[in-house]
Amino acid sequence: MTAEVFHDVDRTVQAQGELVFVDSQIDAATGAVPIKVRLKASPPALLSGQGVRVRLLLGVLPDARVVPEAALQHAQEGAYVYVVRDGKAVIQPVELIRSLDGEQMVEGDLRAGEPVLIEIPQRLKAGNTVTIESARR
Repeated sequence: MTAEVFHDVDRTVQAQGELVFVDSQIDAATGAVPIKVRLKASPPALLSGQGVRVRLLLGVLPDARVVPEAALQHAQEGAYVYVVRDGKAVIQPVELIRSLDGEQMVEGDLRAGEPVLIEIPQRLKAGNTVTIESARR
């Protein structure tokens, strides 16, 4: 399993490696789980036995559809997002899969690169003409 070691301050990936061992004991004071990772290349500032933040990559979903949580709307029928197709607002039902860092992985009929509305005017309805002023990444 791939492991990424992060810098505490700026959250950049400092090193990658393979998970070798997971301890069954949890540190009650910190909530940390001791693990051992064999790094491909150790950055100079990293010392053996030093505590660091690590993210384990359990899998990669290359075709996952991800939208900002701010784009999600909820109704009795379930979750949906507004997308822009041919200059018109379209309600697109989605199924929520998982959430991470303000983004939501969804399943639904979303097309790659299709604009999703994040700031929804109160009177917006399906079929209204939409003008996109600025694109956000």
